[in-house]
Order: sequence, then C-alpha cells, then structure tokens
Amino acid sequence: MSTFNIALFEDSLQYQCAIQNGCDFLLTFNTRDFKNNDKHGMRVMTPGDFLSYHAQS
Repeated sequence: MSTFNIALFEDSLQYQCAIQNGCDFLLTFNTRDFKNNDKHGMRVMTPGDFLSYHAQS
C-alpha cells in the first residue's frame, strides 16, 4: 500500500482506490485535502476543471 498524507479517512479511501485502479484523475470538489499527493502521477481536480482541461485538448 502506498504512503500518502491525507487527513480524512474517506478521502484516503478514495485516493488509494484511484491509485490501485490506475486512474489518471481524481475528481472532487474538495481538492485542498489532496494537496501534496501527486507523486503517483494522478491529477486531482474539480469536475469543472476536468471538463475545461478536456475541452482544451
């Protein structure tokens, strides 16, 4: 299991599940709880930012 710095149990579960399933993105309205946890190459962003990111691609 990977080590990471996330304070809330529910956020930790979501983050670990995303890592274990090879997700490129984790979408949340609460991005501040996932700061400094980008060493797995997964981008954490809001749903709106995700849509904007893909509209520009």
